[in-house]
Amino acid sequence: MRELIWMHNEHIRSVTLELSQANMLDFDTRQFVESLIKGNFNTVVCFAVGYLNGEAYFNSKYIKKNDDIKDRDILGEISDLKKEYNFSFIAYLNTPV
Repeated sequence: MRELIWMHNEHIRSVTLELSQANMLDFDTRQFVESLIKGNFNTVVCFAVGYLNGEAYFNSKYIKKNDDIKDRDILGEISDLKKEYNFSFIAYLNTPV
């Protein structure tokens, strides 16, 4: 079996974050990322728009934002932390129909 190799010759250990399944009222982005790093994950794939209600977890002019995150930009928070913790970040954008 052929193994997937990341651009820097590292193995990909990824986790998918589906924010519509998380409790956004007290979601701690830093704590989430730190637990991934401790678990030796090096890639976060995050749904930018929840598949249940089609709500954005980032600031958008075009897609209704999730009410629970108020003025937060969860994708921006994750993106900022990738520099500090040295992990790859993939934002999966599925648009509502």
